[in-house]
Amino acid sequence: MIKPLLAFLLAIAAGVGAGYLYFSFDAANTPEPFFDNQWADTTSKGDRYGAALAVSQDFHDFGEMKANKKHPLTIDIKNEGLAELQVWFVDDTPRTVETNMPKMVRSRLGQEVVKELEIVATPITVGEDYRKVLILHSTDLANSPKQLTLVGEIIGGIVADKQSVIYTLGADVEPVQLRIYSYEHDDIKIANVEFSKEEPKGFTDISFAKMNAEELSSQEGATSGQIVTIKISPELPRNIRRVKLQLTTDDEGYAPIDFIITVDK
Repeated sequence: MIKPLLAFLLAIAAGVGAGYLYFSFDAANTPEPFFDNQWADTTSKGDRYGAALAVSQDFHDFGEMKANKKHPLTIDIKNEGLAELQVWFVDDTPRTVETNMPKMVRSRLGQEVVKELEIVATPITVGEDYRKVLILHSTDLANSPKQLTLVGEIIGGIVADKQSVIYTLGADVEPVQLRIYSYEHDDIKIANVEFSKEEPKGFTDISFAKMNAEELSSQEGATSGQIVTIKISPELPRNIRRVKLQLTTDDEGYAPIDFIITVDK
């Protein structure tokens, strides 16, 4: 009686062992993508009940653009999920692009809530293609980050020949000259100059002169221009290391031109 019972128990043990070895062998030889796909399917199904990011468009072609002219665009951001969605920019938005969503500031969207993302693109060069990519992050990990691509062709407008310069203080130092060209106006003028800080204003002398035909010829297609001459006094306080100016033309449809002077003492 004992021998048949022992044989029965050994048979059960052998069967369990064989089953375990079979399962282990089967899992070990299953292609890795199988597990990835199962995980992906589970995540996508789960996201329907979580936050779900959707944008009205992730690509926009402005067509013809003007240099230093603001080109506005509104994109709708929507939460199509059931849980709260948070969206934000981690990376700085590219130069020449402004948005109503500052870096690292999270906007919270409830279920079916739509937020208008306001974008203003302002190219600063002429004769080339415009292309900027904004990176939008969110708590919807399956659809984040989201790239928003802006393109266009820059034709005409108002441009400066430089955006910044290093200036060495001294009595005999030549003044800085900034050349501003217009491809749209017969006689462009500088209407206003603003300092980002008041301190350098009393130590800076600025004058303007209309470009003649010979000076304009260096920029193909330019129809008028101004030469802005900037002289900084050697008495400028030593704690002022940078002078930032904004020059506005007499055409209010164009954005101010930023110009930065780094003072070398």
